[in-house]
Amino acid sequence: MSSSNSNGYRPYGDTQERNYISSEELVEKGRALLKRKLYSEALEVFQIAVELDPGNAVAWFYQGNALSHLKRFEQAIEAYDRTLELDPTYLQPGVTKATPCLALRGMTRQ
Repeated sequence: MSSSNSNGYRPYGDTQERNYISSEELVEKGRALLKRKLYSEALEVFQIAVELDPGNAVAWFYQGNALSHLKRFEQAIEAYDRTLELDPTYLQPGVTKATPCLALRGMTRQ
């Protein structure tokens, strides 16, 4: 586990190409990976983003999206719940949360 420096940035990338990056920059990298349907890679980036800044509601939201695409629905719901705990006015996770909830409901009816 890499540690952040005093400015809230952490090393990102291999040892040859170490860049210091913020949680917000990681969210943008993760969103690009989601658009390319690279869900596992995106999840890893969002996990680093929330490790760096546990109060980043947007990072938690996108982590939930990545988890949902990976059919890890219970964890997706937990990430969406965390988003709403951090920012109750953030409507999108409440709406997005319906997909994994419906998927879980369908799984229990089988």
